[in-house]
Amino acid sequence: MSIFNKKRIGLFPLEVVLFPESMLPIYVFERKYINLINKTIATDGQFGINLSYAYKFYNIGCTASILDIKHHQDEDTYDILVIGKQRYKIVDYKESSEKYNIGEIEIIDDDVETIDYSILDKCIEIYNKITEEIKITKIEKIDYGKLSVQYPSYYIAQKSGLTLAQRQKLLETTSENKRLLIIQKHLESMLPMIKEAEFITQLVRNDGYYIPKIDNI
Repeated sequence: MSIFNKKRIGLFPLEVVLFPESMLPIYVFERKYINLINKTIATDGQFGINLSYAYKFYNIGCTASILDIKHHQDEDTYDILVIGKQRYKIVDYKESSEKYNIGEIEIIDDDVETIDYSILDKCIEIYNKITEEIKITKIEKIDYGKLSVQYPSYYIAQKSGLTLAQRQKLLETTSENKRLLIIQKHLESMLPMIKEAEFITQLVRNDGYYIPKIDNI
């Protein structure tokens, strides 16, 4: 690992996995993390978000930049909107004078490879099929032509109902094609369950009667 890939940042453990290019709203109320946000604002810098869940702290996380901020002065709390930037691994950390941890991190780069667009196409196709099956709410389809992100896997993942463990696995995977395959498998497993759930919902709504779709004659 190059020395140029190392840096030191404040750490914000949360019960969430942040992906590169993904946005996340956070309500900040603990004093030590308010101090961290104040420091980040003052230096126009970044901080790190790591998953902390079920008594386990995961050392691979994602740096975050603040896009928007609202300071609630009466409570001295913040509502912030952040965007994920780069994945990293914590090499070492220590407590700062303001009580939040500062980590020495190594930036994680993706493997050098060409995206397999056949896998990406399949992921989008299955995802859009799922949106068609869900009737109780409207979910926007993914428009392939408007997909202008560096990591399509992370864009699709944040819309796909992954568990925290699945999201962390994706964050730790350094191949875009492997991430897409993980998402494809997940979406393929979801589709029949979505159909079953919608069927049950319609039965409940109609007192046990299933009303089939009838094409116009």
